[in-house]
Amino acid sequence: MATPEEILDIRTLIPDTDAIYGTNSDENLFTDDEISRFFRLGGNSALRGAGLAMIAVGNSESLISKVIVTQDLETDGAKAQKEWRDAGKALMARADMGDEFVGFELVNFRQGWREFPPELTETPWDGSWPYGYGY
Repeated sequence: MATPEEILDIRTLIPDTDAIYGTNSDENLFTDDEISRFFRLGGNSALRGAGLAMIAVGNSESLISKVIVTQDLETDGAKAQKEWRDAGKALMARADMGDEFVGFELVNFRQGWREFPPELTETPWDGSWPYGYGY
């Protein structure tokens, strides 16, 4: 069973944080039990659980996918289901990267450079050259 924090994490990624469904507009898209099931099926990973939930929405949309065009409204269920599935796959791929992925890489900016690179030839204000250019 997923903790309330993990359920909220998954709801945030789906997104399913607002209770706007149901006859009284007081229900979420998925119940807490359904979210917990996605979490369990995703190997107890919030990212995988959210990915599975989005893929499930895409699958549901594909079953009812319709293209509706009226005078002032146009919907395309086929495009929507593809977007949901792609978003779910992206979450699953992110989960596969593991915790070591943080989105950027720290680089030692001095790596491969000398203390005073040759292109910096201006004399310091006091006229001294610390460490010199003794190549």
